[in-house]
Amino acid sequence: MDLLKSIEESKLSLNLFLENRFDLAEKKLAKFVDCSIYHSLGNGLLLMIRALMSFERADIEKAIEAIDKGLSMIQQFRGKQYRTIELIFRMNGYNNNLCDYTEEQLHAELCYAELIMIRAILCLLSDETLTGKIGGLLRIRSCFSIYSGLYRFLKENEDNRNNSLLWQEFEAGVCFGFGLFNLLLASIPAKLAIFLQLAGLNGDKGAIILFLRARYRLLNGGHIDESVQLYWRSIRSQSEYKQFHHICHWELAITNIFLLHWTRAAWHANKLYEETIYAYLLAVCIEADKSGDTSKNNEAVRILMSKVPENRIRIAGKSIPMEKFCEKRALRRLQMNNNKKDSEETQKLFLPQFELIYLCSGFGLLNNFCCPWIVRPLLEFIDKEWEEFNRGATQSNNCVKAEQLLWLFLRAICLGKLGEFHEAFGIFQEVIRSFSESPALRYGQYEYLFPCAHLELALILDEINPSELRKVVLLEKALAYKGYGLETRTRLRIHSALNKLEEGRKYANS
Repeated sequence: MDLLKSIEESKLSLNLFLENRFDLAEKKLAKFVDCSIYHSLGNGLLLMIRALMSFERADIEKAIEAIDKGLSMIQQFRGKQYRTIELIFRMNGYNNNLCDYTEEQLHAELCYAELIMIRAILCLLSDETLTGKIGGLLRIRSCFSIYSGLYRFLKENEDNRNNSLLWQEFEAGVCFGFGLFNLLLASIPAKLAIFLQLAGLNGDKGAIILFLRARYRLLNGGHIDESVQLYWRSIRSQSEYKQFHHICHWELAITNIFLLHWTRAAWHANKLYEETIYAYLLAVCIEADKSGDTSKNNEAVRILMSKVPENRIRIAGKSIPMEKFCEKRALRRLQMNNNKKDSEETQKLFLPQFELIYLCSGFGLLNNFCCPWIVRPLLEFIDKEWEEFNRGATQSNNCVKAEQLLWLFLRAICLGKLGEFHEAFGIFQEVIRSFSESPALRYGQYEYLFPCAHLELALILDEINPSELRKVVLLEKALAYKGYGLETRTRLRIHSALNKLEEGRKYANS
């Protein structure tokens, strides 16, 4: 197939994919996947996205198989081919004879590099063994070697460049790939960066180091003021990667919610880019702020909540679970006030900001014993909110009971952070007992509390008595519970807790 036509058909398939016409996109690519480098690349990319969205072993293996076949096919179109070990450790690139390459060979090099990168991502995510991680890192190094060689070739031939469509596509692909590597190197976790540096990859870690220092100071004793300054230094240290600013603003928003500084929390939430989750966060922060004009705040909350369902997106035909959760809460908030008269008081969700923070693992920022001066006011605020809600409750008994369970759950979380484990233990038991006695609650809006209460109870038991065997039984019960919202996120936390307990058991027996 003609190379330019191959590129155009691949673009068309990608557009079909973005329009949620997945089967048609895959069929178009599959026709020429054995003879066209861009069809092979596009097919590998779509299968990788599907694998990352489902995390099913079958999808991952299918993607890996297709990518390996694509790499073998593209090899036939490449120019001089280096052995893998030679390519990995060739620090000066391999662009000695790129000037002699045809356009088809140059595009084959580009597609080969992109497919290696996709293969490396799947390898790092699916294979948790040490050899798997090393293999993924070596593929990244190999990919970087190709990209750096192609980028140098572009720079050295700027004066001789032509304006053909094939050359423009090649130039855009090289610049995108090389820029992507610089972005990854600037935001790679510190532990992984060590391995990349051993492979010869280095990047500016200034913003990352400042962010990690801010997180460390927040976790290690709750040094809020210092951590806030470090977050701001991280934001100001670079302006090129705005996405990294969002991470800092997210943590600053959570920090200010813990401090009950609603105006500041809303300001940081407004800086965030995502139009569903963060719009919901902004709305609940505005609603919690009682210092401003109540009528204006209520109207702002109504507008923001109405935007949440409109902005929910789908990737590979699937909704993002957290966006789906925020949509449900936003619709409930709107329905509660659909028929409200002007003289009636606006009904609000119960502690939605702390519910969202818990589901996003935000309470992990408050280490046990380290932040009593933060947690005690938080606990008082939660108790006060429950008293006000209970006095003005107009919903059915089941709804009020559900809100009460959320209050008890959040209260137990705070007590655990204060080191009052026995009281927290009793409250979590009460939550579990209430769900067991009233099965209807398991299918309500707080259905996730049942498995989460088992998880938190197991973690509390581990604090009280590390040798206690019941905690494993509790975690297994939590895993057995299925069909609730945000199930995948909760199950990941449960598996993480099981792994932690297993590591502790091995350490105790060693």
